[in-house]
Amino acid sequence: MLGEERVFLEGCDGEVPALMAAAGLGGDQAALADLEAWFAAAEECGAGSLGDGVGPWVERLHDEARVGRLACQLLRADPDEAAAIAPILYLMWPVRGTHHQVLGGRGSLVPALGQDRRSRWTASGSSMREGEHLVDRLVAA
Repeated sequence: MLGEERVFLEGCDGEVPALMAAAGLGGDQAALADLEAWFAAAEECGAGSLGDGVGPWVERLHDEARVGRLACQLLRADPDEAAAIAPILYLMWPVRGTHHQVLGGRGSLVPALGQDRRSRWTASGSSMREGEHLVDRLVAA
């Protein structure tokens, strides 16, 4: 039933690649290879029958997949070679700034406001929540 849009929908939901990432980050090299292949497919995926309205999310998935695939390659590479190439990920990182999100949410602000003794508004440091974005977790690894 799902054709061309399957990988796109998996990227929007994030569950399928997240399971592969969890196994790969846990040491399963085959899972990292599968995730790298999934990212390669995601770089080329289309919206299929979903139409042009989802174009910004398709483009976002393509951008994220390029970084995710490189992160998988670095995690599977010789550690010395990976250390020499890893800084390239940060050069590729402009993909972070957009409101079209795929592969999980990025950090968010959860209001934890209060007032100090002088009745000034303050925000707790716990207001910032780290996201569960798949590519962010791979790059951090």
